[in-house]
Amino acid sequence: ADSSGSARQSSMLEEMETLINGKESELQELNSFRENLQRDYNSQIELRYVLEKSRAFFDEADPETRGARNDPVGDTENGSVSQRLDGLRFHFITGTILQEERARFERMVFRSTRGNCLMKFSEIENPIES
Repeated sequence: ADSSGSARQSSMLEEMETLINGKESELQELNSFRENLQRDYNSQIELRYVLEKSRAFFDEADPETRGARNDPVGDTENGSVSQRLDGLRFHFITGTILQEERARFERMVFRSTRGNCLMKFSEIENPIES
């Protein structure tokens, strides 16, 4: 009788272990889904801020650079827009970078354009959750 009771307990422990392992897998999958949703949400929030700030920057630009002679050519997926104006070519790039990376980014753009650039930065007012 003792061996049948111990076999039953062993069987119950194995069932519980299987059940716990299944629940652990479900929990890990749910955490993975939550992380993906949070990342997608943050990406959408960043995009909204980029679009709002870009509109404000372009609206305050000199009216001559926004005249009827502009020929916009754009790659909306990269956030890059070019405009031709009287033989000159202007490039606008909008996006988000970490505050800690700003100085390094400024140096890189300055060096790559040989100083022929104008940069405007604006902070996102509400911090984005990670």
